[in-house]
Amino acid sequence: MLYLLTRSCCILFAFCAASLIIFFFLIPPSVSAAFTFDNTPSSINYDEEFSVSVTLSIGSSAGKNYYIRAAFSHPDSPSSYFGYIKNHEGTWYNKPTSNYSQYYRITMDENNQWSGTVEVKADTEDSYYKGSGQYNFKLGRYTEGGSLSWSYNTSSITVLAPPTSTQTPITVPTNTPTPTAANT
Repeated sequence: MLYLLTRSCCILFAFCAASLIIFFFLIPPSVSAAFTFDNTPSSINYDEEFSVSVTLSIGSSAGKNYYIRAAFSHPDSPSSYFGYIKNHEGTWYNKPTSNYSQYYRITMDENNQWSGTVEVKADTEDSYYKGSGQYNFKLGRYTEGGSLSWSYNTSSITVLAPPTSTQTPITVPTNTPTPTAANT
């Protein structure tokens, strides 16, 4: 009887050890991500640039590149995005999204993190811009393969429209010839 009990314990121990080996070594760890930003203004002028502090943490991402984009959207059309980001080459970029590698490139550090500041501004020439008012703001992150994930937080920013011309026409008097008596 003692032999059977000892043998059962050994089999149970071997099964538990094999399960732990499979769990820790053969099943890849899940990739968790944290993507947030802060320091956004509550209001900007239509042509104003501003800095956003970004924190990104992605499991198993050391050395990988990602591309950050800025996204403003009107509350009435929350998936119609517009906005510029100053990319890694110092050029303002906003579209097309098919060329995502033109957005701001970051490289994850050895701790699977990236923290930094990006420069953004609204694109008031875009058809999705609906004039002065409240807009949602968030950041997107593209992988090198083109998959897009959005920041966990959004911010509400008032974008003030460009000034409109209120000039009144100026009337310039013209000289009207006056009739003169003809000499006879």
